[in-house]
Amino acid sequence: MFVIVAAVAHQKPGPGHPSAAWATLAGSVMIWLGVLPWLALWWWSACGWGACVCRVLRLKDDDDPIVSLCLGGTTLMLLTWVTQWGVGLNRITMASLIIVGIAAWAGLRGPGVWKRIKTDEFALPPLPWTAALLAPPLALLAVAFTLPAGTLWRTEAFGYDVLSYHLNVPRQWFDAGAMTALPHDVYGYLPNLVEATFGMFFALRGTASPDAVYLAQGFHVSWALIAALAVGQIVKRVSGSVAAAWCCAAALLAVPWVLITGSLAYNEMVVLALAAAALRVALDVENFPWWSRGAAVGLLVGAATLAKLTAGFMVAIPLGLMLLLGPLFAGQADTAGDANNLRRSFAAALTAALVGVAVLSPYLIRNAAWTGNPVFPFAASTLGAGHWDGGLVERWNAGHGLAGTEGFEPTALMRQWLFNTGYGAVGGWEKPTEARNIARFGREYGVPLLWLSAITGAVLALAKPASRRIAVVLFLWIGFQLVAWHVVTHLQSRFLVTTLVPGVVLVGVGLSLMFSPDTRNRMILGNVWAVGLVAGLTVLSMLTFWSQTQLGLDEVTGESAPLPPWALADALASDTHPFHPTHHPINQLPPDATVLVVADTSRLFYFQPTLVYASAFDRSPMGDVLDAAREQEISPASVLAERGVTHVWIGWSELRRLHATYGHDERVTEDRLRAVIAGWPVVVDLGGSTLVAVPPANQQN
Repeated sequence: MFVIVAAVAHQKPGPGHPSAAWATLAGSVMIWLGVLPWLALWWWSACGWGACVCRVLRLKDDDDPIVSLCLGGTTLMLLTWVTQWGVGLNRITMASLIIVGIAAWAGLRGPGVWKRIKTDEFALPPLPWTAALLAPPLALLAVAFTLPAGTLWRTEAFGYDVLSYHLNVPRQWFDAGAMTALPHDVYGYLPNLVEATFGMFFALRGTASPDAVYLAQGFHVSWALIAALAVGQIVKRVSGSVAAAWCCAAALLAVPWVLITGSLAYNEMVVLALAAAALRVALDVENFPWWSRGAAVGLLVGAATLAKLTAGFMVAIPLGLMLLLGPLFAGQADTAGDANNLRRSFAAALTAALVGVAVLSPYLIRNAAWTGNPVFPFAASTLGAGHWDGGLVERWNAGHGLAGTEGFEPTALMRQWLFNTGYGAVGGWEKPTEARNIARFGREYGVPLLWLSAITGAVLALAKPASRRIAVVLFLWIGFQLVAWHVVTHLQSRFLVTTLVPGVVLVGVGLSLMFSPDTRNRMILGNVWAVGLVAGLTVLSMLTFWSQTQLGLDEVTGESAPLPPWALADALASDTHPFHPTHHPINQLPPDATVLVVADTSRLFYFQPTLVYASAFDRSPMGDVLDAAREQEISPASVLAERGVTHVWIGWSELRRLHATYGHDERVTEDRLRAVIAGWPVVVDLGGSTLVAVPPANQQN
């Protein structure tokens, strides 16, 4: 399946043009071969840490290996984060965590595995036909990940956030040898749990070179697979249908937003996997003791919040409520009012809250030590602004709250979620442009294939007393997330990706009722539903994949259009190709160059020279240069030369966009910059951006 998808995605059509598919496939395989050993070591270590956690919590990891794997991965990421902050980020500290985990696996799980090998007990149970549905979306995800950030996903600004901070922040920590404060980059003050693991991989490899993007993306792909399997486990648990479980795992991977975020070095797939594992534990009142359920859920949702802060509202709070009302969700009507059960549920919820706070505490302590505000940059107006002034606080609040959301109206939820291409809506019509919210698809208000399936599953589940409670709780979870999205976020579509866990489980509950073998017609209808859903989502994702590539000139019309994937494959063959993500004027400068970047931070991770920059929400270093020049009554070029800056890269178009939307340092305007650099040697002028050299002292005005 991987070969087929790669060949289709990278085929170069037309007479006289040899196919690029096999060359592309070979390149993709080489990328996987380079990534898999590192991922295998990490997940092997995670298995060992998971065995330790299960031993402490008295959970049988054999009974649910996915939950054990999520607990182990969570523990390893937390230890990585704490070690980088408290001890250091280098090959010795990071390799030690991997080795200890592998040793723990060898001691706790190795003997049992060896015994099974000797007794030939490793035979896999027979799989239903729906397991084959997992192959197409998984193959598509595997191909998409081999195209690095900067080449794919226009709706995510071609990986703007990935290259500006998801990978660039841990690269700076790697260069510094520890997790350190970055006053020029506010995103370094977010928890960055997943990003710390990217830093671990940098340290293990001994370099944070641009090709490390593949390892980071491969790591995120592996969590997408874990999330899919975890959702399948929930469906199997609540419905007993293995066929529905595999179908739902495939459906989750086939959703376009999962393909987009999963193939980038983001953190959403970690949140999905931990949310699904926590839901699995929270619903299992019978098999998990109350205290171990609470501790496991607290560990998982606390780590999910450290991976992405919005998970605190989308995942942690609703799952805490599930624990609190556990007996009502267990399908045990006769015990729902039992005083002992209610006490145990309250104790489990309290335990989860305490463990969750303990998991969050290193992040809160770190930020308090760095800025005086444990949740900086949030609540900066009340808890402390750290190194910011009032203007920067206002700019952050305007850009990350409802006040900064352009065009907020009741239809936002329909555009960004219900009828959104990213969540499986087919068709629709062209969207209007929006300056702030660039993370939108070309079409909106399509037929919501996924959510119609979820609603159908919910209706079927509500009709059966045995599945009614789970349908109600999943509906409530989705509703809670939608309210939280409106109240605490700036209404980005992908912030609702966590709704996929309860949504896809609802699909599975409905499918399980259709897969009942007692009615032939219903079974046929269920098979059609399963194939139609996964196939429809997969085709939609493939079309999204084709239309979300980097823009180039159409050979026929001469207008800008998405490049076919084969063109990107050709570009990746040489870093001198114009469409290669690392091909940039900054990377053509001498190795000892120091570049001050103004506004355009879209490719920071790929830049090789020493950089001086600030995020859009921090104090501009160019503004400080201009102030220093005025105070000292010397030229800005002299100040730059004194500070070791040899070149200045100015993103004119990005500077205009920031001033018109989120805001930018008021000292740094286009008119003032053009006046400053007048007469400076121009290295390259691309129209929307310019690279200039700081003139020598004898040529300065």
